[in-house]
Amino acid sequence: MRPPAVSDTTLHPGWRVGGISMPHPWRRLRAASLRARLIALAVAVLALSLASAATWRLIEAGPTPTPTRVGPGTAFLGTTTCSDWRDAGLHRRLVIVRMLGVAATQPDPENAGATLAEGDAYALFQSICSGNAPGSTLLYESYNRAASFRSVSPAVRP
Repeated sequence: MRPPAVSDTTLHPGWRVGGISMPHPWRRLRAASLRARLIALAVAVLALSLASAATWRLIEAGPTPTPTRVGPGTAFLGTTTCSDWRDAGLHRRLVIVRMLGVAATQPDPENAGATLAEGDAYALFQSICSGNAPGSTLLYESYNRAASFRSVSPAVRP
């Protein structure tokens, strides 16, 4: 493919061969007057002061405070299994039992919901995990099921 033919009529007047040549186009620009320089300096100082004021407010505010935590949290309970129970020592087992009780009452602290006493929960996990239960049995599922049926169990009267 060939480019279109170029003629003097399609070129910009400054590119034409016979046109007026400007050897130094920057000489046509005038030096900025003193008044224009002062205005530009004032605008730059104003912009710098506004930016520093905004930055100062951000620094003055400091970092956002982190929320205080009530306890170690209950996120690990969703993945705690019987194999974790078997590998845990006494202290870790008691933490698991207590955190399950906290997780069961967390949405509404005034309504305890279906919970087990710590001794009952410990005995439940001991019986489940020491038997033939697979190591992948989730402890919170066993806890929730046992706690929900606790209310329908016959009351023991002395």
